[in-house]
Amino acid sequence: MLLRSVAVAMLALSLGACVQRDYLEADPSGGGRPAGSARYTANLSYVTSVEVIPLRVDPSFSADERREIMRAVAEWNHVFNGYARFDTSIAAYYPAPQPDPTSPNAGFLVPRLNSWGIFPARGATPLNVRVTRPMALIQATPHGGGVIMIHLNNAGAPSLAAVMRHELGHVLGLPHDPASPLMSPTYDPAGQQCIDKAAVAAAAELRGLPLAELNWCEKVDERG
Repeated sequence: MLLRSVAVAMLALSLGACVQRDYLEADPSGGGRPAGSARYTANLSYVTSVEVIPLRVDPSFSADERREIMRAVAEWNHVFNGYARFDTSIAAYYPAPQPDPTSPNAGFLVPRLNSWGIFPARGATPLNVRVTRPMALIQATPHGGGVIMIHLNNAGAPSLAAVMRHELGHVLGLPHDPASPLMSPTYDPAGQQCIDKAAVAAAAELRGLPLAELNWCEKVDERG
């Protein structure tokens, strides 16, 4: 399992010359307010077609970590209100070894097209010190789908759900955006505890969806 994660990380880094990588970096100061309770809208939608985006969560995540990932997935699915949906399974990113007949490298595994694999990278630097590597890395493949690597320290992520909300925004095509707390390039436990309207509006524009029929984080209770 460890070898597979290392192999996927090497594949992601090797693709850097042809596609752009996005990073979410920890705040070196360790700042940010504690997360409260996100409040989402519940708008009506009139869906005519559904976009399905497959996600494969590596089985080496713990049960608690998988729950955090699924929490972020569920929030994005609520945001899209039936127009799009992340379809998640606990499975390896690659199928059984199948050499690519068009590749000069014998035995090269063909990624599942249009599918995203989510993998843990253990031993990341804690948040209370200056980091030398990102909290998360996302790497698209040239023909669809890609890899999300989540860096976890020995105590686990401070909020894996928050990191995943941000990374799933990248999967949807959103760049880093200072106008959206969610899509800030620096981890913020307050701003990334829910999916804000600016991020939803950007995703709606990319897909030609009616913003009024989608949902977003309307209020955060900071008393929690």
